[in-house]
Amino acid sequence: MLNFWSAKPIGAYQAAETFFGTTQQLTEAIARSAIPADEFEYGQFRTDLNKMAERMSLENPSDTLVTVGSVGRALEEYNGRVGRAVRQYQVELRGMVGMLTETVTQCTVASDRSKDRLHSIEHRLDKAQAIEDIRLLKLQLAECLESLRVESEEQRKVWTDQIQTLSSGLATARKSLADNQGLSPTSDHEQPGEDVDPATGLHSRRGALEALEEQLRAPDNKFAVVFSVDRAETANLRYGYAVGDQMIQLWQQLLFSWFGNSARLFRWSGPTLVVLLERETPIERLRGEVAKMCVARQEKTFHVGNRSVLMLVSASHLVLRISDFTTTNAIAKRIDSFIKDRASE
Repeated sequence: MLNFWSAKPIGAYQAAETFFGTTQQLTEAIARSAIPADEFEYGQFRTDLNKMAERMSLENPSDTLVTVGSVGRALEEYNGRVGRAVRQYQVELRGMVGMLTETVTQCTVASDRSKDRLHSIEHRLDKAQAIEDIRLLKLQLAECLESLRVESEEQRKVWTDQIQTLSSGLATARKSLADNQGLSPTSDHEQPGEDVDPATGLHSRRGALEALEEQLRAPDNKFAVVFSVDRAETANLRYGYAVGDQMIQLWQQLLFSWFGNSARLFRWSGPTLVVLLERETPIERLRGEVAKMCVARQEKTFHVGNRSVLMLVSASHLVLRISDFTTTNAIAKRIDSFIKDRASE
């Protein structure tokens, strides 16, 4: 076969050299500008195209033309894989938004409008073709989530107000009953004239005051540790007193295991337990010990009829040194102030 380049006219040679140089540069540019959808495939594609560019030469024009065809096929195949990868990303992104939508609609009190907006964003992801479409959906999702946050915050305030109203009503009713009976306010379950709380079997506020009166006669190394079980009153309102009682009973068992039988334990009122201790230790050290105990929160499933309720049981605490007080009334006011402060949080 006659070699076209055997005569090598200067003009044709320069044109061919320019053509092949341009083809090599174009191939290298394609390799550099490919979309890195997958790191491994992207690296392999660039390596293959660089090898193809090296095989192009003036001495082998036939092989060069074949290589140019191979470049075209490699680019087509790579773009196909990138397209499939992008579509897969789209499917995964839609799935993530779908899970978010499902979770938000089940776990929040979102309005129908916010739920519809989330579902709309989820379905429109399937039709998103350009990056501008994705950016627009991202902006709309951010606005929707902010709207959900505001709705949830407003609903939380409504619930908080309702709980405070109910708690205030219960406290007023208890005080009114106590005033009418000529007794001090007692626990939620304590009947007038009784000194033992039926839910825990512990002596109640009256018994605690009598024990405090004894300690004031010899107050050295005497302490009162107050524990108020978190969320017990909320559990009472939502699930009934059975769950609240079980939470307090669980904390009662923990106190016995921590302080032993030498400690005297009382149910002051509501979710509040009082432990009377005698310790030859500085109050700062005792406060540190109690704080470490309260760090360990208990997660437990409680049963109410046919229902099972998983609750996180924890408690706030207050450590009082008996020698800092002169009367039981002063101690009772300090404990009641602690309970009131917690209720307002």
